[in-house]
Amino acid sequence: MEWESAVAIIASVSGVVLGWAGFYASRRRDATSMSTKLATMQSGLDSCNAKLDEMSRKMDRMQEDYSGISVRLARLESDSEGMRRQHDELEGRVMRLEKQAGYQR
Repeated sequence: MEWESAVAIIASVSGVVLGWAGFYASRRRDATSMSTKLATMQSGLDSCNAKLDEMSRKMDRMQEDYSGISVRLARLESDSEGMRRQHDELEGRVMRLEKQAGYQR
């Protein structure tokens, strides 16, 4: 009976030791796996942030371009109005001169 008791005690102690060793190894693998996944997610997030910053800079440049185009368009509209006025004045002068000369269209 003593022999069987000793084997049972050794078996139970070795079972506890092997169980604890398996749990520790599994916990270490899980920690490594989680840290790998976390590093992957962090690098993906950094990449997204870099792309977002690049897009923000591009939008700022586009806004500056749009502002410049708006200013140029306003100048062109102003010049166009002046040219339209000059055209109307010249057309009026031509009509008066034609009327004075008796020219019929």
